[in-house]
Amino acid sequence: MKNIKKNIYYMSLRTQFENLGDLLIAQATIDLISKHGDLIIDTRGVPSDFIKMFSFPENVTLNKKDFISVIFKYKNSKLIYVVKAGGYSEAKTLKAKLRLIFKTFYFKTLKLLFHVKILRMPHSYSGDLNIYEFKYQQIFDLNLCRDNQTYNLYNNNGLENIQFLEDLALYYFNKNSKFLYKEFSNVRSKALVSLRYDRLDNEIDVTMNVIKYLKLHNYIEDYAFVNQVKFDEKINNELAVKYKKKHIKYDLTNESINNIVHEYSECKYIISNRLHVLLLAMINGAIPIAIIDLEKDKKILGCLDSLNITWFDKDKLLQEKYIENIIREKYNFDILSNEYEEKFTNIIKKLK
Repeated sequence: MKNIKKNIYYMSLRTQFENLGDLLIAQATIDLISKHGDLIIDTRGVPSDFIKMFSFPENVTLNKKDFISVIFKYKNSKLIYVVKAGGYSEAKTLKAKLRLIFKTFYFKTLKLLFHVKILRMPHSYSGDLNIYEFKYQQIFDLNLCRDNQTYNLYNNNGLENIQFLEDLALYYFNKNSKFLYKEFSNVRSKALVSLRYDRLDNEIDVTMNVIKYLKLHNYIEDYAFVNQVKFDEKINNELAVKYKKKHIKYDLTNESINNIVHEYSECKYIISNRLHVLLLAMINGAIPIAIIDLEKDKKILGCLDSLNITWFDKDKLLQEKYIENIIREKYNFDILSNEYEEKFTNIIKKLK
């Protein structure tokens, strides 16, 4: 009888610790991967308070050693290195290109000498696929794309082992977790606003124009401000103070997560230029109003297009004729389903 090797997955927990969206997709990765084998998580350089934010299944081991030590400890197992999800852009600087060359060499060595499989979780890519990027993308045994734009770019350039799978945030739709509030409000009469600290060309004017329209036409009674990213706290708090409104902030605690998802479960509209603000609010029943900079927000644009979610050119949202398009009393939530885990399971079977 053929000996079936045990699956051992390995991933790093290092990420942008101040970003609730990164916590969300890291937890989703852990939940999904751990159903298909034992998972070893590298926690080097990860604050202990951040680690405490996670729920770890019994077959997850926290480790402070590099992947090479894992290879020798589990040399008789099937090893899969998990590369995290997220948004990536073209390497243009010398430093970025050298980093890609090193990563490509490192992963190729793992594959050649130790027969390691490389799995890349759902991600998006913007920019041209230069030779450095192309060589890097070739190393993945299974490369998951979270938007059609990325998938088509890879496919048109002859890359193999690519699959489409929506953003990991959608895994939590109808899941019993801290990212989904236990009870949704049937009466929703307010909007929530969350703006990026580094997207402030005319975003504030645009947002307040949308709010003005929603209030004028009685679509909402009130509004408040929220931030899921620590860097965004200052601008959203300043706006809350200016307009004498409530501000709900993420402060790297489970209590703040509960407060945020509670607010999402009661709001009618979420107005933002942050992808995971829009998605997390949406799975809690809010209607997304995505304010898009066509040049800077291609990651969000691509993901929303792939989910058939309408987005709005921020430069047009100062026009009342255009702003009327944002009103959708009934939003099509059919894009959300309970099939995310099933889709992932069917896809990961391709990792032979």
